Amino acid sequence: MENPYAAPVAAPLATTQHLPKKMLWWKILFWLLVILEGAAFIAIVWGDDALAWDDSVEIVIYVFVIAGIFGFAYQRVLFAELFWRGVIPVAALWDIFLIGKSVYEGLHQEYFFVGVVIIAAVFGPVMFFQYLALYKYAFQSPHLWNAKTNRVAPE
Repeated sequence: MENPYAAPVAAPLATTQHLPKKMLWWKILFWLLVILEGAAFIAIVWGDDALAWDDSVEIVIYVFVIAGIFGFAYQRVLFAELFWRGVIPVAALWDIFLIGKSVYEGLHQEYFFVGVVIIAAVFGPVMFFQYLALYKYAFQSPHLWNAKTNRVAPE
């Protein structure tokens, strides 16, 4: 016979995680990057210069970067958690290489430093939030990577 006064037994609360609520700004960042990288892709492929090796590598790397931001913004599982943890340093090293290459090639141009300041002011915040989104996707989204977790819609 059951005790009518016994407390009900529930599943452990530790396995239930709430999905992130506010993803609008990450979706805006995703679409901004799609537009910027799409324009860069068009300029690279249909430009006057031949397609250089670094342009090809940039296209491949940024396809994965944008895919990761899509996965985070729209809360979709793409590839594996470990894959995204590897994409972050590869993309960061690639961006450091491209920035260094651009600085080295443009040192002797007139008004070079004015251009650097303008580009840093515009693309610096975009790159910061790009890497923040990838970090949050790879390291702070256990509700996506843990298949045994009960997913609860935001309230």
